[in-house]
Amino acid sequence: MLLGVWDARYYEFGTCGLAIYRTQDDGATWQQVFFDGEMTYGKHFFSGTNQDELYLCAGAGGGGAGGAVAFTPDEGVVLKSTDSGRTWHRCLAAESPTSVYDGIAWRGSVLVTARERCSVFRSIDDGVSWQERSLSLPARTIGAVGDRLIVTSDSAVFVSTDGGETWSMCRAPIRGLVLRYPIGVPGTEGEIIVSAVGWRSLLLRVDLASNEWFIAADFTAFLRSASMTRLALSGDFVFAGDESASGVLMRVPTNKLQRRSTSRHRVLGYALARRPRMW
Repeated sequence: MLLGVWDARYYEFGTCGLAIYRTQDDGATWQQVFFDGEMTYGKHFFSGTNQDELYLCAGAGGGGAGGAVAFTPDEGVVLKSTDSGRTWHRCLAAESPTSVYDGIAWRGSVLVTARERCSVFRSIDDGVSWQERSLSLPARTIGAVGDRLIVTSDSAVFVSTDGGETWSMCRAPIRGLVLRYPIGVPGTEGEIIVSAVGWRSLLLRVDLASNEWFIAADFTAFLRSASMTRLALSGDFVFAGDESASGVLMRVPTNKLQRRSTSRHRVLGYALARRPRMW
């Protein structure tokens, strides 16, 4: 098990320092295996294409200043381990202000999203070299559903059917929402759900073939929360987690995922889309 730790003052004061801890006894003891005083924002670990290969999306520098909140590192960084997390080295540095937000190893390729660069970096040689593919909107989380790669963005998702070489956009009819964590809808062909947060917290259902969008669940309607961001599928249930202080975890049966019209939320979105957000 691995744990990335960075200074909580980063968001307000730009205080850096990223450590990676590793345990081999189910968390009873931990060993620090990496530290870099200039790095931060080590958020997402993911497995590589080879045995014992791991990656961590991170950043260097940047952050807030004088109490003013900011989220973006000065440089996006990917760390790589080839020995199950015992040692780490940099394999990608996106040399401009951006967060390397999420990553996946899929069918021989490694892909990571660079949020502020609005792009995806792709490697076909296990992180030795990278090619950048530009999107037109911020690149957030990435996932694989069937034969498709999905990158979530702001009121849109990008879809690739050729392993990340080219991308096409499916735009949501509702404005002002940040989409994350694409998951395939069980029992369907080409349908996904994504969490959507901003002026409201929704679970959106998308038919990728027809670019039809539906409301699968409206969490704000009964939780009064606009932060149900985290999303995971386990068995016959979808779990949605609140990133705010409430820490609410919702469980939704997959056979209860709705296909409600987006028309009412579409009107609200146009009215509220310009409100400031923190994602």
